[in-house]
Amino acid sequence: MSDREFSGFDVDTITDAVRQPPLDDLRAAVDSRRRHRRSGMALAAVAVLVVAIGATALVRAPRQTDAVPPAGPSPTPTVTTAAGTPEDWARIDAAVIPALLRQAPELSGPAPHDLLSNWNKQGGTEGETTLTGYWGQGTLGAGNGNAHLSVQLTRNAGPSLASMITTACPSRAASGTCVQQVGPAGEKIKVRTSLREHRLPAERGAQVVRYETLSVDLLRPDGSAASLRLTARNGSLPLTPDQAIGVVLDPHLVLGPATSATPAVEATD
Repeated sequence: MSDREFSGFDVDTITDAVRQPPLDDLRAAVDSRRRHRRSGMALAAVAVLVVAIGATALVRAPRQTDAVPPAGPSPTPTVTTAAGTPEDWARIDAAVIPALLRQAPELSGPAPHDLLSNWNKQGGTEGETTLTGYWGQGTLGAGNGNAHLSVQLTRNAGPSLASMITTACPSRAASGTCVQQVGPAGEKIKVRTSLREHRLPAERGAQVVRYETLSVDLLRPDGSAASLRLTARNGSLPLTPDQAIGVVLDPHLVLGPATSATPAVEATD
């Protein structure tokens, strides 16, 4: 066997088959592969950036210049109990304490107690019905002492009550304040506070008793009215004026609708 032959294979043929390409050819091939790789990486980066921008547009917080729709008003409950029925009476009775706690949750206190006690009520000029109104009063227990609370709903305010609410406050109040404002639905609201002192007779110790009173009166555009009175004796009031306004504006503290069969009753002054 010659030096040029090995096991049937020609040495020159094998050498030519495994011979490396010239260095310039290798460099050209490497450069081409690098260009393709950079192009692929650039396309992939663009795709990732597009996806990221889209995701950011979906989850970013609105800027100050973005139009943010205002929160809608709280839904007004639909009152289905008819005026003059026991169900309407019971519904209003049950609505007083929740209305207070919605405005002043601190009244619930750290320990269980009767928020309202000795609650007496009657219905307008028709006795214990809600044909013309509702009136309840009792003791409001709070952490800083007790206060007398009364809530009154009137279907037809009449000229006297309407005039009292709409008449301008005096320029100066001797021992209190008087403020008028308009409610969210055009209600006319008058808020008054007073402070007075009374000395008990000698047989009762001759001590000075301090009474602080807050009253809120509201007249609706339909002629109905709502009032709240709160009096504290030798203590501070458990409601602020703003909280008391919130109570009389509570949509649950309203008289049931008068049906067509219900006879109309004119308010007396």
